[in-house]
Amino acid sequence: MTIGSISGAVACPRNSCWLGVRRVMSTAQSLFTTLKVSLIPRNMLSPQGLSVIVTGGASGLGLATAKRLLDSGCRVLVCDLQKTPEFSEIEKDCVFQKTDVTCETDAINAVNTAKGQFSKLDVLVNCAGVGFACKTFNAKHKKPHALDTFERIIKINTIGTFNMIRLAATAMAENEPDCDNLRGVIINTTSVAAFEGQVGQAAYAASKAAVAGMTLPIARDLAREGIRVMAIAPGLFHSQTIMGKKGYNNDTLAYLSDVQLAVSRLGRPEEFANMVLRLIQRPTLSGTTVRLDAGFFETPLLAGLPSSEHLVKLTVNPQRFGKPEEFAHLVETIIQNHMLNGEVIRLDAGARMPP
Repeated sequence: MTIGSISGAVACPRNSCWLGVRRVMSTAQSLFTTLKVSLIPRNMLSPQGLSVIVTGGASGLGLATAKRLLDSGCRVLVCDLQKTPEFSEIEKDCVFQKTDVTCETDAINAVNTAKGQFSKLDVLVNCAGVGFACKTFNAKHKKPHALDTFERIIKINTIGTFNMIRLAATAMAENEPDCDNLRGVIINTTSVAAFEGQVGQAAYAASKAAVAGMTLPIARDLAREGIRVMAIAPGLFHSQTIMGKKGYNNDTLAYLSDVQLAVSRLGRPEEFANMVLRLIQRPTLSGTTVRLDAGFFETPLLAGLPSSEHLVKLTVNPQRFGKPEEFAHLVETIIQNHMLNGEVIRLDAGARMPP
């Protein structure tokens, strides 16, 4: 409102005058609030207003993470190959972009979309990944592991993750630092298979071990830019990524049942999501992997797996499957804890896998 319009309001008849004054006061209050917000130092401890990319965010752990971050006030860009029916729950609240994480052009476009939609990029959560079960040598068919399959798993899980990291970090480096001189957070998804891979998981375990292994050096690479890097290692969950389309056969399930010590439950995607948010908010965490493997994670990818009760026995405590939401919770924790950096967190409830 201009000075001329203020003068006009004061000259009005009594009722109109007071209406004009209230409008002036409301405008002034709005301007003051805007000015006040602009003077507050950028704070990565609070998820409110953070700009986030979640790859693989249309299903499973990625979807739970996107939901959790949206509920916490983040602005979220979901990158995936396609939308899923479950994604419709949050579609109106976020931005979706079809993205192949192994494609440089797609990844660049995703980062540019985040900057264009939200003016900046604060957080990257890498959940995109695939799995395939195949022994190094199949004695029954007398065939070796297909090399192109091994290469595909590495390309998506390892190279795709690094592709997103390098481009997201470039965008984050342009951010104004917060009160801890931090500009961004990157959270990768590895797996307990990186530490205790199963029969037939050579390619998958190698791809996830690489993600865990590069977490610390990348955290060190990006330290001067004020960008933290963390990784979460969830346990097995209802997912084709871990089990393949057919799942374990009955003989394998029976063996796994015999060697386990305790019964647990499926992990929930929400538990993964909760950890994501916690890690975002812990500035002292960097360069490490958090194991979130108390149990299997109940996601759409593992739906229909036969005799899943046998798989539950792989975990120690708590006695249930993990939830994707628990993964999301860990993501939130990483974002909020600035001391977390360069580490892989095992989200596995103490599960240690037999051969």
